[in-house]
Amino acid sequence: MLKGLVIIILSSAFSAESGYEAQTTTETACTMDQGLRAENETDRLKDWDAVYRFFKEFAHCDNGAVSEGLDDSIIRLLGKDWNHIDALARLAARDKGFEKFVLRHIDELASQEELRSIAKNAKSLCPSGEAPLCTRIEAQISSVLSDVNPFLGVLEDVPGRDAQHPEFRAVRVLFQKNGDEWQPFRSACRDAACLKATAAQYPREVVWTIAFDGKNLGQVTSRGPSEYRYPADVGLEEISSTSSVPTVGKRSQNYSGFVEVEVYRPLVAVSQANFEDWEVWKPAKLSAEMTVALRQQFRNKFPNVSNCSNPDENRLKPWQYRDDDIAIEKAYGSRKKWFVAGMKLTTYRCDGPIEGGGPFDIQWYVADPSGAINFLDSGLWLVDAGDYDRDGKSELLFAIDRYNVGGYELFYREFKKHATFQFIYH
Repeated sequence: MLKGLVIIILSSAFSAESGYEAQTTTETACTMDQGLRAENETDRLKDWDAVYRFFKEFAHCDNGAVSEGLDDSIIRLLGKDWNHIDALARLAARDKGFEKFVLRHIDELASQEELRSIAKNAKSLCPSGEAPLCTRIEAQISSVLSDVNPFLGVLEDVPGRDAQHPEFRAVRVLFQKNGDEWQPFRSACRDAACLKATAAQYPREVVWTIAFDGKNLGQVTSRGPSEYRYPADVGLEEISSTSSVPTVGKRSQNYSGFVEVEVYRPLVAVSQANFEDWEVWKPAKLSAEMTVALRQQFRNKFPNVSNCSNPDENRLKPWQYRDDDIAIEKAYGSRKKWFVAGMKLTTYRCDGPIEGGGPFDIQWYVADPSGAINFLDSGLWLVDAGDYDRDGKSELLFAIDRYNVGGYELFYREFKKHATFQFIYH
């Protein structure tokens, strides 16, 4: 961390703000000389006894560069010297002000990886008899992580382009929560200048929780490149961690979109451990009444349809399709009685590509608990559902599967809001 000038503050004001009941210094301000000495001392805090001595002598100088140096030392001791946590517990039991001092320096300046490593130690390696301190450390870390706007991405199996660029696993960074809204990262790039500039807008390194169907499948760490080479690479960050990378099922063309090669199913990646699907979205069998209502919505959207008599003739003419021609390809429901369904017309008889967004392309609708139905979008398939921002409601993430277009759409706040991350392949 960079170190700057020490800010001189009143000891009484500092004590009131940070709650150091055990402070013993009688000085009312941190002098310039004390501040410089305190700043130098932060690099020499090799154990908890040294941190305690610093606290007794320089707690009133805990600000600016001094505070940043303390962050470094305390996070390092918690992360790499956990075997001596009993020494911290002994000092904290004797002086509650010191415990508050230490907890205050577990903050957002530490990396997510460091914080989660410390939390893991506090949960699984806590010495017998020190559970209260470990619990307070976990609670502090949880509070810090909850204050960070979470990123949402997808763990992808990226196809190789040629012998020099083989397939690899990566996390594509998609959205970040900002207040009440999920905002997409910049993704629409067609030239080299845009690709280079866009890379700088993405996080450099993220520790991800990989989730599927409301379950935690493990963690991976990703690092972003200095620039993207191709439009379809936007948002991709290569995995830098060495642990095994989660997969679900077998490779299939169903998950590859426009490129039509066999890849593993994309899996949701969240920068916080938010993976539970409280609404329990599952494949559903729709009632006869719901099926009739959905097909009517489809007819309202596509009252007039053309089709060919056969591929050889390949000439479009008006087609009076039946209800049975409207196939419900996929349907999912939640325990709150919401439903989403994807429908399209079957028996396409022309020789050529299906029109994107047309009636032969899958159309997605949502039905609320009252039975009211609204159109969502076309050319999608459902990746997963989960409460990725821990607001008590599940978000639904769909993959975009269209001609020369990939990406993801996120629906949230009971489908009142949605965000789109979209890119082109060439």
